[in-house]
Amino acid sequence: MKSVIKEGTHFDEHAWCFTPHSFRLIIQDLWHLGLSELREECFFPTKGMEFFVTLSRNGSRSGCSGMNLLKAIKSELAA
Repeated sequence: MKSVIKEGTHFDEHAWCFTPHSFRLIIQDLWHLGLSELREECFFPTKGMEFFVTLSRNGSRSGCSGMNLLKAIKSELAA
């Protein structure tokens, strides 16, 4: 960080920690709480270290109940 400040360079770092299903549950919860207009349109399972979720205002939702997403999160964390 000192070199970024001193030299004025850009340093890109991402520090988000999600499992695929924990992200899906957060998106679902935000919608239910009225904090986001976005819903899950489509989910693509993990390939390597990435997963993909398409969000839209017209998304029909995850297709999973919150309880099923919690169970999937538990499985992901055990793996």
